[in-house]
Amino acid sequence: MAELVLGKYDIIREIARSNDIVYEARDSRFGRTVALKELNFPAGITGQAKRDRIERFNREARAAGRLTHPNIVSIFDVGEDAGRYFIAMEYLDGQSLRESLVVNPQPGITQACNIVINVLEGLHHAHINRVIHRDIKPDNIFLLKNDVVKITDFGIARITEDSALTSDGQVFGTPSYMSPEQIQGQAIDHRTDIFSTGVMLYEMIAGRKPFTGDSVIAITYAVANTEPAAIQGISMQLDSVIRRALQKSAANRYEDCSRMIADLKDALNNVSSSVRSIYPSPNVQPVFGNVAPQTPVHPVTGLPMNYDPATGQWWTVDPLTGVQCLIDVTTGLPVNAYSGAQTDFNAGVMSQLYDPNSANLPFDWDTGQPNTAIPGAKPVKPRQPRGPLLTNGQKVFLKLVVTGVVLGLIIAIGSMATMASYRKYQRQREVAAIHNLMSQGESSYKLGHYQQAATKFQSALARKPDATLTTSIKTDLAYCYVNLAQRETKANNLQQAVADYKVAIQYKPDYSAAHTELASVQETLNNYQAAAAESAAAQQLESSSAPPPALPPAPSAPSQPTLAQTLQQNAAVAEQYYEQGYQFQKQGDLQDANTAYNRAVSISATSPGGRAAQQALSHLYPSSSNQ
Repeated sequence: MAELVLGKYDIIREIARSNDIVYEARDSRFGRTVALKELNFPAGITGQAKRDRIERFNREARAAGRLTHPNIVSIFDVGEDAGRYFIAMEYLDGQSLRESLVVNPQPGITQACNIVINVLEGLHHAHINRVIHRDIKPDNIFLLKNDVVKITDFGIARITEDSALTSDGQVFGTPSYMSPEQIQGQAIDHRTDIFSTGVMLYEMIAGRKPFTGDSVIAITYAVANTEPAAIQGISMQLDSVIRRALQKSAANRYEDCSRMIADLKDALNNVSSSVRSIYPSPNVQPVFGNVAPQTPVHPVTGLPMNYDPATGQWWTVDPLTGVQCLIDVTTGLPVNAYSGAQTDFNAGVMSQLYDPNSANLPFDWDTGQPNTAIPGAKPVKPRQPRGPLLTNGQKVFLKLVVTGVVLGLIIAIGSMATMASYRKYQRQREVAAIHNLMSQGESSYKLGHYQQAATKFQSALARKPDATLTTSIKTDLAYCYVNLAQRETKANNLQQAVADYKVAIQYKPDYSAAHTELASVQETLNNYQAAAAESAAAQQLESSSAPPPALPPAPSAPSQPTLAQTLQQNAAVAEQYYEQGYQFQKQGDLQDANTAYNRAVSISATSPGGRAAQQALSHLYPSSSNQ
């Protein structure tokens, strides 16, 4: 029997489950199908954390509910029943843009631009009504079966006249699609949505994201400091639109969505749709009088022969290049690229095909003797049948030899494949352990626990990752030690600050900011010679062609958080790990679920998320809980 929500929504089926649960449901009052989104609370959540989740959920309803536009999902109802919070919204029949890009990473310039134009139309309406989405990405763009594009999930949207739900500097969003000001925890406006839309347009056209990295730290650093690689094969006009949308400074981006829409439409209108191939397809033959003439084949090479009455020359299609070439009628071989009038060919005038019995052939088709009616014709020698290359006894012997060699190769290859598979398995486990340590380091870095983060990164480095990961880990270590050095400097522990700066430079010698700050500390300690050396090193790096690395956005927490702040931050991280473990457990991945639950417990065992994780672990391994 269907489950009733507020007595009027009959739940048909569950569509999706993450932070929230989405059902397909039927509105019994109006008889229409709706998508019913229910707030999904993690087990054990209480107090302020629960109130924040409810407020964020209600904010989505307020933000999307005040908007009425063909490119924005419609909100019908919002309510609460016995502690269950829900939003009834328009039911969308189709797939997300992310699901579409998994199948077709590059949908083409025209389709990509049209999708983005629809997104911008919806965003322009939202911005006019003072709603900033703040999380534009392919997962939140829905493509309906009638080609309509819808913006969904206003869960972290900001209504500009509302008070902030979180403290200044708190970061929400998806790193790859966030604007620089969003990553740095600065004040944002509608132009952050324009940046995210530009990232999405770049990804659809290039088939890759503009800002990438091996870790969250690397990605956020790229967003804030590096320019994306140029996309090959697009017009300068379209490239200009994308680059303006992706400007680091909001002041240099489009001032509103309507300007970007106009420029995108102009770029689309200037794309030529009448590009013609230099050569016609060799599989298409012209027909004269509704009869396809027979194509003669040269008796030596077997290549089709076509006659051009305008030049009196024979031509064929080179089987190696697919290009039309003149043919030597004696040898039957292509001699050079054909240079006839292309338009005449497409009109069906030039490539008249001739029957083998035609008088235009320069030789007799059966004998290969020259046709005396054509001046300069030469005889050709038709191919003669050959005898067998090998006797039966030789064939049997050769088969035995080949069989023995093949069996030997199969055994050898099988052995090597087995060893290679085992080594690959071992390496995959090692790489997974490295990524796990890096993830733990990133989590500690976000919370401002730089020494703890450095310990995790050093453990990952000790496992000897590949060159790419090694560079990424060393960069993250450099960021950690610069933050530690800055703390020691504020605490007037200058000798320790010098030591930390030197460690950072050891991990990343081209870190110009570290050299500059170290020079300042050395000068304070009256170490003028050392200060001069560091200043010179910084100047040399800054004058090089490559831009000097800068510290990535650090967490907004104070350098020395209070105990209450630390406990609150740990509780939030523990809750995130619990939710991650719950998702893994649902998917049947008990090993990853166990890892995530244990992280939640190790970070904050007494928080709601930590207690929920302990309870989940007791269900995963009931025997261990009794020991």
